[in-house]
Amino acid sequence: MDTTTKKRLKLSIFSCVKNEEIMVEDSLKSMKGADEIIIVDTGSTDKTIEIAKKYTDKIYTDYKWNDNFAEAKNYAMSKCTGDWIMGLDADCRLEKGGIEKIRKAIEKTESDILSVRLTPSDIKNKDNYYHYLPKVFRASAGFEYVGRVHEFVKRKDGTSRGNEHTDITITYLYSPNHHKDPDRNLRILLQEVKDNPTIARWKFYLGREYSEKKEYIKAIWWLNEYLKISHYPAEISNAYFIIAKCYWNLFMAEDARMLCSQAIRINPDFKEALLLMAEMHYSPMKERWLSFAEIATNKNVLFVKSKI
Repeated sequence: MDTTTKKRLKLSIFSCVKNEEIMVEDSLKSMKGADEIIIVDTGSTDKTIEIAKKYTDKIYTDYKWNDNFAEAKNYAMSKCTGDWIMGLDADCRLEKGGIEKIRKAIEKTESDILSVRLTPSDIKNKDNYYHYLPKVFRASAGFEYVGRVHEFVKRKDGTSRGNEHTDITITYLYSPNHHKDPDRNLRILLQEVKDNPTIARWKFYLGREYSEKKEYIKAIWWLNEYLKISHYPAEISNAYFIIAKCYWNLFMAEDARMLCSQAIRINPDFKEALLLMAEMHYSPMKERWLSFAEIATNKNVLFVKSKI
């Protein structure tokens, strides 16, 4: 008879924070039950560290912020001792019972990475509005974060043993701390596209950033540069949609309708694009587009507008 006992896998969760006294406690509460909580503070002057001490004694304050989220997260990962690692930002909350869900998933998976459902806090029906994000990964597989902002994980050796989708849910909010440095992402993305001009991802996010700042001409230019080299359908559809909104705001209605139709062609379930088409038409076509939007599921949509 085999009397060996299977080793319980250790779960580490890390968070890189700065001046998040308003957000950090609820995030830390949702981590309770993890084997290890690692906090890397990058220069808080409020009560963030004081709050974090209630949940963990593994708080590191020696990292110097360098406008590089990947670098900070890789530093935090270096402090983790678990078999599996997850990063959770201060403005994110793991669902109730989420730790146990993660434990069950890592015990049975053969993959090296688990994707979770990421959903905005003000979406009413979280069963319909979410997108998957790789979030929990096997420490021994050699993952690292890449990208100064909108960072993502990949294996250092470029190989993969699969990415398993789970029903683990993380809800994200918007930290008021972001308003203290409103040009942070723009500054970082400009550096990314300068250093990595052949990588589509950074051009997409730069165009999106300019759109949010209402700099529509710059947004259109960068998103068109992105479209020349991208192969990711969900992102391409979103790029066409953003360009359409930019043209609409520039009172270029025909161009806006044409680009919005491209977004819908790639993803007919893109509710926000269908609603924009309705906005850009008069009756009876307006009602026809609204009827399409009513039954759209937002399946494979990269970003879902809040309060839908």
